[in-house]
Amino acid sequence: MNIILYIFNITIIYVGAAYGITSMEAIQFALKQSETIQMAEETSQTLRESGKQATAFIYPQANLFGNYVEKESNKEDNLLFPFLNQADREVSASFQLSQLLFAGGRIWMSKALKDNFFEQAEWQLNATRKDLAMQVRLSFYNALYQNAAVEILQDRLAQRKAELEDALDLRNVGVVTSLDVRQAQLSLNQAKDELNAAQAKYQDGLIGFNTIIGRSGQDDLFVPEGTISDVDDMAEILDKLDNALSNRRMIPIQMARLSTENARIQYRFEKAKKFPEVSLVAQAQKSGDDFHNCFNYYQVGAQVQYPLFDGFLIRSQISEKQALLRNRQANERQTLKKLASQIRSIRINYVSIEKRIDLQKQAVSLSKENYEDARGQYRAGSITMTQLGEFNLSYAESRFGLLGIYYLLRELYVEALSLLEYVKIQ
Repeated sequence: MNIILYIFNITIIYVGAAYGITSMEAIQFALKQSETIQMAEETSQTLRESGKQATAFIYPQANLFGNYVEKESNKEDNLLFPFLNQADREVSASFQLSQLLFAGGRIWMSKALKDNFFEQAEWQLNATRKDLAMQVRLSFYNALYQNAAVEILQDRLAQRKAELEDALDLRNVGVVTSLDVRQAQLSLNQAKDELNAAQAKYQDGLIGFNTIIGRSGQDDLFVPEGTISDVDDMAEILDKLDNALSNRRMIPIQMARLSTENARIQYRFEKAKKFPEVSLVAQAQKSGDDFHNCFNYYQVGAQVQYPLFDGFLIRSQISEKQALLRNRQANERQTLKKLASQIRSIRINYVSIEKRIDLQKQAVSLSKENYEDARGQYRAGSITMTQLGEFNLSYAESRFGLLGIYYLLRELYVEALSLLEYVKIQ
């Protein structure tokens, strides 16, 4: 499965003072507008430049030198032998061109290192995009969760208002006292307070969601569309994740592999420093008291540089790169194990959540029926307002419980989907 996030122009649905937006539209907007992507692109560019710098020494090196010196002396000129007199100035210029021919394998290694840096840049940018998509989804579903909580509390507020009306009606006919009326009013006030708190939390969630996708808190807010509910294709996603893991076609694995390969190239590069360097060198020089009367000098030849003793510097550098290589190899193995554990954990939790959803649905249905029966019994004078409040609370708690489990499922879904988007199709 190859999941690619394309950036399109987003069609926004105007809803009141805000704008409705789907999960995919939010991701597309974030990929286009978020500063996170802009920073990641610059980071990737630094990796590419590092790759270019790694191969700079294999290209021809040209240098131009110039020198101009004014001289002054109290020594008298030699009139008999004027050629022995020193000139009042000295002018010189030289041009040097060199080309490295052999460096013990470091030439082709530097090209491999450049390719590695370029590949790392692309994978790192892609990983940042997928991480941002995961954050957008989590924030998107968090906003939906907070909105669903507001709806539950709005229903509960309506129930409390109806309970107050029941208490007033029963008091008027002498079935209950003002105690029930006051209790119903207290319950109604508490429901209003809980609803106000939930609405503020929902607004905070919207602000956080808009910030993640790259919008300012001063702009009109984008409002996530949809509901928190079951996930139909979760089992299919998990099966595809197992397949991707077995084939090692996931970004975390690829990035760990590239990091290991980078360390391996650096290790071989340092070992190659034990071999001599052979370069072709050409130099031209002019010097004299002025450029109209200069001595010309030219030379072309081969230059060999061989490190006989450097205070064990190369040996230490080789050991350092070897330790780095072992570290990266261990990290690659650890990454594979962590991903395997992560996928297995997602599968286990998914099975558990599906069972919990079935049980919680029954709890919601039963508590709703109990509450409706309890209202009828209260109107008949069979139970007290306090007892009715307990049934109301049980119904609300069961609805919040189901909502919370659905949110846990969505978190698992986002985690699994993000890993699946990391798949690289050959």
